[in-house]
Amino acid sequence: LESARDLVTREIRKEDFQDVDIYKLFESDIKPLVANKPYKLIAKKVDNELDGSIQLHKASFIEAIDNIIRNAEVHAFAKSPKNAKLEFDIDGNDENIIIDYKNNGLPFPENMNEKEFLSFGTKSSDSPGEGLGGAWIGKVIEAHNGSFKIIRDKTPVHFRIILPRKVVK
Repeated sequence: LESARDLVTREIRKEDFQDVDIYKLFESDIKPLVANKPYKLIAKKVDNELDGSIQLHKASFIEAIDNIIRNAEVHAFAKSPKNAKLEFDIDGNDENIIIDYKNNGLPFPENMNEKEFLSFGTKSSDSPGEGLGGAWIGKVIEAHNGSFKIIRDKTPVHFRIILPRKVVK
């Protein structure tokens, strides 16, 4: 994001949402963002029969995922990009699409919670950024009436994003 002003003033309008297949969106619009990067991006359906249809503000969602990817580049893979991979496991039920994001880089800071990660200006002490990426992710999730959770398991970084398939306008 170019500036804090851009972040706080950019509008995510409900009337700009469109029906998309989330899995196809990863294949056609998100994977190409990392085509020449030194890591692997894997997007897979947990259930091959999954209906990936969802109403999204496509541009803001792609930007939020790109922010997750850039955070991995700067933080998780900064010291050891060898064999680095990002995984997006896409699942769902009748009401929601569930995206489990994992990477195998450096662990997510233990002292940072969801609210801090998604807040404007909050960043880790070693971050060269402005603390805007997480705030944009939070804004996109809020605009979609979704939720975000940091999963503390054996995976160094594991987030769960839940987005309703239909957004009330």
